[in-house]
Amino acid sequence: MTTNSSNNILRSILEKEKLSGNNFLDWPQNLRIVLKNEKKLYVLEEPIPKEEPPNSAHKAERDAYKKHIDDALEVGCLMLATMNSELQKEHENMNAFDMIEHLKPKSGITKEGNCFQCSKTGHWKSNCPKYLEDKKNGIENSNSTGLKRSRELAKGEVDLRVGNEAKVAALAIGTYVLTLPSGYINEKRISKLHKCGLLDSLDYESFETCRSCLLGKMTKSPFTGKGERASDLLALIHTDVCGPMTTPARGGFQYFITFTDDYS
Repeated sequence: MTTNSSNNILRSILEKEKLSGNNFLDWPQNLRIVLKNEKKLYVLEEPIPKEEPPNSAHKAERDAYKKHIDDALEVGCLMLATMNSELQKEHENMNAFDMIEHLKPKSGITKEGNCFQCSKTGHWKSNCPKYLEDKKNGIENSNSTGLKRSRELAKGEVDLRVGNEAKVAALAIGTYVLTLPSGYINEKRISKLHKCGLLDSLDYESFETCRSCLLGKMTKSPFTGKGERASDLLALIHTDVCGPMTTPARGGFQYFITFTDDYS
């Protein structure tokens, strides 16, 4: 696959998902991927020098300045072409660096925001150049990155619906380790209370064996006796009373009585 065809495939991602009011987070990340592949990502990270190198400067310096101007123009046109009409009118007189700086507050990225991956300001881990490079090379940090840190969210970025069906805006996201004591009282905890003076004495004298506790924990023995059975009709009648029933029968009756002849 040639370089031009590869660039066209990546640029088609931006053309399909043009920047609108709902994708301020995804569009800059896709743009950085495209420019990184074309080796023009520096245009978004470095402003164009205010002064042009004099004619007496080295040729390499003058060529680098000219390349920066040309790349910034191409990237700026690409950014405008992948925006909706309203954003195009708003940014048509800006260069590429000024455009991305102007869009950062809308995407929730602030200059004071810290990246959890490289600890630099101005971007997040999701679009961190170092993180994207490591992910591309198959290097993934398995440690608990940002375990006790959080990221502030832009207003309306994430909404939660609580138990009473009210809609609440989330202020930040993060991962925290929450460890709570079990609360069980054991010998070690009692000894600690005794050392702190909360218990007067510590008596380890055993109590007498509780027969009721032992009987309750013992496995019940099977019934080995033989029940008495009737040898004639109506000699032994079993009765069973069920009720009160939640739904009364006709006549308002709420109890159900059953008579069973043991012989039959």
